[in-house]
Amino acid sequence: MGNYTISDVGTPWRPTDEDYNTNYPAIKRYLREIVELCRLSDAKCSTSTDVYIKNPKETRESAHYLIPVADQEQYSIGFIREAGPDSKNAYETTVDAIAETATKVMTNAANGYVNMMSWQRFRRPFLSQKGYFGLVPDTAAVGDVVVVFEGAKFPYVLRKCEDEVEEKYTLVGEAYVHGIMYGEFAEQPKESERKAFRMR
Repeated sequence: MGNYTISDVGTPWRPTDEDYNTNYPAIKRYLREIVELCRLSDAKCSTSTDVYIKNPKETRESAHYLIPVADQEQYSIGFIREAGPDSKNAYETTVDAIAETATKVMTNAANGYVNMMSWQRFRRPFLSQKGYFGLVPDTAAVGDVVVVFEGAKFPYVLRKCEDEVEEKYTLVGEAYVHGIMYGEFAEQPKESERKAFRMR
């Protein structure tokens, strides 16, 4: 199990059912915040060892367009899979469509991309102290810890209970950490000591 303290968070992504694909200013702001957190991660890792051991260049170059959709794409109604090579183009056409205030029509690719972004509602982008980035629940905050439990399918966010004598944590929710969701973490050297978390 690894754990990563959150050092930066972006604005919570909370579009409504009515405006998730038409509120261009909100979409633009959200995508820009993710790009900025990617830059901050690059800066952190340029002065130390890159946290991404496996394919670091590819992992970093894909982050800005895979994080908004948690590395997922819809390939048929109701069916989702790991994002493929078309995701970059879908992202670019989305950015192009929202560059002008509602003067361009969303392409099918852009509509599909924004639809996948809507699946990530009630999350916010984050950056860890070590340079990992991704999405956490919208209630997550700086100082919370992203953990990867042994045998768990997803990373989770925990918050230390301030009023406890013993060190205990509450569960905040599930996270998407870019670059470690498909077993990559298991192949990397452990960056922190193993720790048992006592839950409240």
